[in-house]
Amino acid sequence: MINVGTIAEEILRRAAPSPRKSSRVSPRPSFTSCDDATPSDGFEATLPEKRFASTIGLIELARIGKRTGVQMQGRRFIANTTKSGWHSLSLLLLGKIPLRIGPLASLRIAVRTVGGRSLLGLEQYGLRIPFGSEFTPIPIPAAWAESAGRYRMSNEMLLPPFEELTLSVDRGVLQITATARKAGRLGLVLEPLSDEASVVRGFGRAAGVEVYRSGNDGSQTLRMLGLEFRRM
Repeated sequence: MINVGTIAEEILRRAAPSPRKSSRVSPRPSFTSCDDATPSDGFEATLPEKRFASTIGLIELARIGKRTGVQMQGRRFIANTTKSGWHSLSLLLLGKIPLRIGPLASLRIAVRTVGGRSLLGLEQYGLRIPFGSEFTPIPIPAAWAESAGRYRMSNEMLLPPFEELTLSVDRGVLQITATARKAGRLGLVLEPLSDEASVVRGFGRAAGVEVYRSGNDGSQTLRMLGLEFRRM
């Protein structure tokens, strides 16, 4: 049985605003607006086919027939159009049957253009927050692609926020999954800056965090938040 409530709650938890600041992250634009907002207010009447870096990893909007499909956290959803520009979500069971169950029924998303870039907004129970920023994949350096795999923290004496990292390439996007002690798995979108450095894109606590790689095929190392992880 698919726990739709858990999915919805996890999305909201990852989207919780954070006081953390970074010079690499732009100020949060506001998504607060009246319920009868129109496309002229900056909201897209029809969701565009784009990718967004978010606090739960890569979110992809793409056409499924005449409707817009939303892929996130390994699940596929259908977006239901509304007059306000906010779109409710239905889980695609078996990839075909749309279901609106539990907390998922109260979730809505919208795309708004702010300062020339598209932002993904999330709403539930009247709370509206920016959730993801448009992400255009760039070529992934071979050094990063060849470093894909599972990494475990080198110093076992520490109690870090993450105990394991998994670096992967999914749908042409470099991503890292951090396994946290208390929060489960955190999916992040990386943008390579060079063969040695990359930065987390999107919104949330990890946005703007830099990730570094080093080593060769025999000994690969990732560094994140001052912690070192070695490939298993």
